[in-house]
Amino acid sequence: MCRARLSGGAWPARARGGLHACLAYVYGQPSAFRHWQFSRDGKSEEIPVSGPFRSNDWPALLGATLAGHGVVLGPEHLLAEVLKAGQLVQVLPDYAGQTRPLHLLSLAGRAPTAKLRSVIKATVAEFGGLPAREA
Repeated sequence: MCRARLSGGAWPARARGGLHACLAYVYGQPSAFRHWQFSRDGKSEEIPVSGPFRSNDWPALLGATLAGHGVVLGPEHLLAEVLKAGQLVQVLPDYAGQTRPLHLLSLAGRAPTAKLRSVIKATVAEFGGLPAREA
C-alpha cells in the first residue's frame, strides 16, 4: 500500500475503524472490494476500506495517488518505479497484501506454438511462480 510523499505530518499506518481515503482498483462486483486483506507472521486481517475513488483503470488510480488523494493497494511491479523515484512511500512495509493467482490456460492435446511459449516464459519471468502443471 502506498501514498504520495508529502511534507510534514505522519500518516496513520492503520486505523481500527478502517483505512480512509482508499483508492481501490475494482473489477467485477464493486461490493467485493470493501475490504483489503493483509498478512504478517502467518496471521491475516481484513481491513474495511472506503474512499473517494474506485476504478478499473490503473493509470487513473496511480495518478490520483500521486496527486495525494489517498492510498492505493497495488501490484509491486506496477508501483516499483514510482517507489524507487520517491514519488510514493510504502505505508505498511511489514505487511503483505492479498495475492491473486494467475493462470495461463491452453487447449489440451495441442503442442504450444513458439509464440505461446514466449508468452509463458515472459509471464513467469515478470510475475514469478511455479512452472505449469500438466493436466
